[in-house]
Amino acid sequence: MKTSLENSHQFEPQPQASPYIDKKALATRLGLSRRTIDNWMQRGLPHLKLGARRVRFDLRDVEPWLQRQCRTVRYGKTR
Repeated sequence: MKTSLENSHQFEPQPQASPYIDKKALATRLGLSRRTIDNWMQRGLPHLKLGARRVRFDLRDVEPWLQRQCRTVRYGKTR
């Protein structure tokens, strides 16, 4: 038999945070302009097009793409 305490504390599972974000959120997260995101989309940045104007980005696809595209340039002497 359940006590009143058990009945009053029913927890529902928390929904998983979506890995999909919009262009403005991606630009903010990366510290870039939305125009730069547009340019990167033309160069192959993975995205999902939802209708004529809505675009979403899956962070699980964007992060590896950025690692392949962006490289660190060091100036000066190397060891």
